[in-house]
Amino acid sequence: MKRILITAGATSEPIDAVRSITNNATGKLGSYIADFAVTQGIEVHYVSGANACQPSQPVKHYVTTGVDSVLGVLDQLMSRYHYDAIIHSMAISDYRVAATAQYQGSNLTEIVAKDAHQKLPSSNDHLAILLEPSPKVIGYIKKKQPETHLLGFKLLSQVSVDTLVRVAQNLMIKNDCSFVVANDATDISGDRHRGYIVDEKGIMKQYETKETLAQGILQEVQNLWIKKQ
Repeated sequence: MKRILITAGATSEPIDAVRSITNNATGKLGSYIADFAVTQGIEVHYVSGANACQPSQPVKHYVTTGVDSVLGVLDQLMSRYHYDAIIHSMAISDYRVAATAQYQGSNLTEIVAKDAHQKLPSSNDHLAILLEPSPKVIGYIKKKQPETHLLGFKLLSQVSVDTLVRVAQNLMIKNDCSFVVANDATDISGDRHRGYIVDEKGIMKQYETKETLAQGILQEVQNLWIKKQ
């Protein structure tokens, strides 16, 4: 039996005990891929944010929060299991909270070390959030499992198709992906989801809905398995 790992949904980077930085990724596409995979006899491990859409088919589900949580879960799973493909559709935050700072007017008055277990007071006149780059999860995957087929995702907004494809190809080369799914945020609304499956030669396939895109992604994964035999 083939086994795949799917990441889906959004990360949530804590600011304090009750606030966080997240994004609007729903995980719906990932849940569709998982459902189609299970119906074809593939074992699915599904790593998602707490609020992500869940597959209707039975999968092994692992809930994560911020990027450190995602890396921790992936490290445990990839140390224990071999995956025939890893579909990394989760929207990982590019930045996480390093510290917060209170200030009055234009003058910073106090730097507060990050403590996600406490709630920041609401009485501050102003509050600055200092961000630092998050670790790149996609760059870690092939270092841990170099033989797996890695599928990356790239989301931009209001760019030309040529730009979208070029950036997706750069992501593919940098992280040793088998192919990348490229999307423009302006082409995503509800179940409408224009997505391009991109390899080193350019656009392999184009789809217009989440359901057909999910089916197309899984079909391309299976094609990779056939070629490898």
